[in-house]
Amino acid sequence: MNYQQLIELLKENGEEKYKAFTKKIVPEVDDNFGVRMPILKKIVKSILKNSDMEEMLNNLHKGESHEEKLIEGYLIASRNYDNEAQIFEAIENYIVRINNWALCDSFVTALKKLANKNKEAFFIKAKQYIKAQNPWEIRVGLIIFLDYFCNEAYLDKILEELKGIKMSHYYVKMGEAWLLSMLYFVDKVKVVDFLLHSGVDKWTVNKSFQKIVESRKLDINEKEFIKKMKKNVS
Repeated sequence: MNYQQLIELLKENGEEKYKAFTKKIVPEVDDNFGVRMPILKKIVKSILKNSDMEEMLNNLHKGESHEEKLIEGYLIASRNYDNEAQIFEAIENYIVRINNWALCDSFVTALKKLANKNKEAFFIKAKQYIKAQNPWEIRVGLIIFLDYFCNEAYLDKILEELKGIKMSHYYVKMGEAWLLSMLYFVDKVKVVDFLLHSGVDKWTVNKSFQKIVESRKLDINEKEFIKKMKKNVS
């Protein structure tokens, strides 16, 4: 499959209703074909088996559609690399392409195999990313923490790093709240203490509590307790 054949395939599989749905849930998307994710993943598998990878990636990197960017991210995550330097060069070349939460989160999730094989390197890089000026780079770092380091061994380190985030970008704050709500189930006492006393802005604290309450892991009594804390922060 070459790049032009890919574009024709995206056109053939696009749905107007799904195109409108994508735009609704990801408002930052300007251009999309309306191709559903299961089809995109099948296309990615075909590209990996039957395409000139360098040529395909070079063309995709110039593309502006949502699907082209998604496919580019999946291919980067699926490639073989000789060393960690090559991995993070590819990741960082892609980060500058990210302009919405869907590209960010799907890309980080696709990095599972690479992240699990290069655990400490990914943690170090995530710490660097959350100190960036680009909000999407910060969110990449937050979602790396969420997807691969949301456990007791990394809890204290992550909480310490979160103290340095001051950006008010909506999707940065949402990513931070999502992460904190998941860390709550690693150590409830530490995370509540962090939310109440670390200087995190009230919006993020309340959103974290909201996401905790939405979890099915809580019983009724614990939900009421969290709701009371949320009211006290407001």
